[in-house]
Amino acid sequence: MAGANHTAQRIGLDSGRLRVLHVFSGDLWAGAERMIWTLLRQLSKQPDLEVLALSLNEGELTAALRRSGIETLVVSESDQTFFDLVRQAGTAFQGRGIDIIHAHRNKENLLTWCIRRRLGAKSLVTTLHGLSEAGDGWSLARLRRYVVEQVDDRLLRQAFHSVVAVAENIRRMLVGAKRLCAAQVSVIHNGIDLPPLDPAARRPGAPFRIGSVGRFVPVKDFPLFIATGKVLVQAGEDVQLVLLGEGPQKDELQALVRREGLDAVVSFADPCPDPTEFYRSLDLYLNTSRHEGIPLSLLEAMACGTPVVAFGATGLLDTVEHQKNGYAAVPYSIEDLANGIQWILSLPQDQYDAVSRASRHKAENAFSIELMTQKYKELFTDVIRTSPK
Repeated sequence: MAGANHTAQRIGLDSGRLRVLHVFSGDLWAGAERMIWTLLRQLSKQPDLEVLALSLNEGELTAALRRSGIETLVVSESDQTFFDLVRQAGTAFQGRGIDIIHAHRNKENLLTWCIRRRLGAKSLVTTLHGLSEAGDGWSLARLRRYVVEQVDDRLLRQAFHSVVAVAENIRRMLVGAKRLCAAQVSVIHNGIDLPPLDPAARRPGAPFRIGSVGRFVPVKDFPLFIATGKVLVQAGEDVQLVLLGEGPQKDELQALVRREGLDAVVSFADPCPDPTEFYRSLDLYLNTSRHEGIPLSLLEAMACGTPVVAFGATGLLDTVEHQKNGYAAVPYSIEDLANGIQWILSLPQDQYDAVSRASRHKAENAFSIELMTQKYKELFTDVIRTSPK
């Protein structure tokens, strides 16, 4: 009992609740932003936690958080300097008894470090949702990004009590290339709401329907998705490929489809608030990202029982068990992506059903929203318990 009282005094909160302030940019509504919303929404339901949010932009994320009853303030980065952001962010939640500041991405890491003392926070935590894009050649923008990353790496090593990686490959990078202490880094996989199982049995038909979901940006490498479709067509496979999403590369991708003469094979579907039925309409989910954390779309496809094909050297190794719930292709080999699709396409119905069940089972047991929430709660408790008095 004395230990519990001491912990409550250290937390310094009425009723012993732990106050965690999350800091993020809210200008997009992509996978990372959806995961932030999912996490905060679930954490806010915990009776021993109080969740607060500070965003650098208004957007769909801030609107969703407010609809969920989460106190959300915006300090706009669009029309002021970083020093102005520090000043405003440092006063936004001053005097609220913040225990932990949880940052999302490197710019937010620096901001949280700058406001920690003013808010009186005991500990800093950050989640790395993915890997940065290397880019080609040298440019002023790339040099600036390199400098920012060097500053961020040093900040992570020296100022953050805990760094969360959403995939094992990110943890290895943090401990290896970025030289963080292994004990400082933990892996907490993204979690999703599991949709009800479709009672109808999956029966792959002709054409075999292959799809992918995401923002049309370089890291997703959707030109490779289209090129894989061309390889399959040239091999005589009866396939239909569908991309669901929006983004700056959409016109470029549509032009590529026309140049390759794949108009009858590759189509584009408009984004929708709930893509569950789209995933259920697929016979296979193809992920062509060359490096990523764990894409939300991949988990959602698995939760619908859709077999998956992806490169095996990325964070997707955490999700794809080779020839069990899908196919982990040789890194960056378009030929092996096509081999994986043909392997699944050729399975008899009972074996295809087994792969489908394994995909759903993996989502249920490794990527549930309940498991993610519990691990973050345990992390916050451990961080406060081990933080300096």
